[in-house]
Amino acid sequence: MRLKLQCSTMCSLLIMIMMGSVLFIAPMYSQDLPTDPDDMFDIELLDDSLDVLLDDSLDILLSDTTLFAEEIEEEFEEEFPWTLNSGISLRNRQVQNGVDLSGSQGLLSIGTELSHDGGFLFGFDAARRVGDSPGPQGWNARLGYQYSASDWLDLSAQFTRFGYPSDTINPVAGIPNMFSVSATAFSSGLMFDLTFDRMFGPVSETINYLSATIMAMTQWGNLRITPIASIVGTRYTIATRRLLINRPGKLQTVSGIAMTSIGCALAYDISRAWSLTATPMLLYTPQKDFSPNDVQATFVIGIRHLLEF
Repeated sequence: MRLKLQCSTMCSLLIMIMMGSVLFIAPMYSQDLPTDPDDMFDIELLDDSLDVLLDDSLDILLSDTTLFAEEIEEEFEEEFPWTLNSGISLRNRQVQNGVDLSGSQGLLSIGTELSHDGGFLFGFDAARRVGDSPGPQGWNARLGYQYSASDWLDLSAQFTRFGYPSDTINPVAGIPNMFSVSATAFSSGLMFDLTFDRMFGPVSETINYLSATIMAMTQWGNLRITPIASIVGTRYTIATRRLLINRPGKLQTVSGIAMTSIGCALAYDISRAWSLTATPMLLYTPQKDFSPNDVQATFVIGIRHLLEF
């Protein structure tokens, strides 16, 4: 009888101990669980914050490292005063300031330009017709100087001498000299250019051009993209025998718009020295004396080589 009582007493105590343990432990665990379900995402929000911080830190670090590397490269990179830029190109036609120079024939041309850090440059180009009437097209040699007036403005002057197989191959073939002055301004990836050209010859024939050009310079990897838009005004006094349309008298004097154009210059860098180039343009050339078509498209493709020494 006493043994049964002791057993029942022990069972009662064991049950009470177990119930107390449950009542004590349950509240302890319930305090660890968030009352607001949104609080469960505190860790994920922290991870997102860390991702942002890491991204920003890496961007700053990479930028600083890149700038530091560029500074080191500039310090150890040897500076060369001379630059020789040479190339070969193929174009479907040549139109200069609204004047059809190639008679709607394709051209294969080669050219080179030597420039110095001091601002002087000398260039030479030669071309040959490759269309329905193949033959020599002509050449030009130029000597110029460019002065950097400030970080955003360049001033330049240039003299160009043209040579053609005959003075009737195009309307301006008999006016072989051209003097040019220009001002080029740079601002926020844009380039604004204002150029005055005066062509003159041994007689009283002259052609004046005033052109305004805007270009936007962008780069995507090794590809450089430069949209271009320009307008050219002209005033010319030229022998009527040179014009594409028969005019009365010996000299013709006309003023007006010579050309408007829009297009894009593309350059892909194969290496530091070699690049592929392409320049598609759409032109409006209203002067019938110089060009038979009002609207025409030109396309130039080529390869260029840059040598510094």
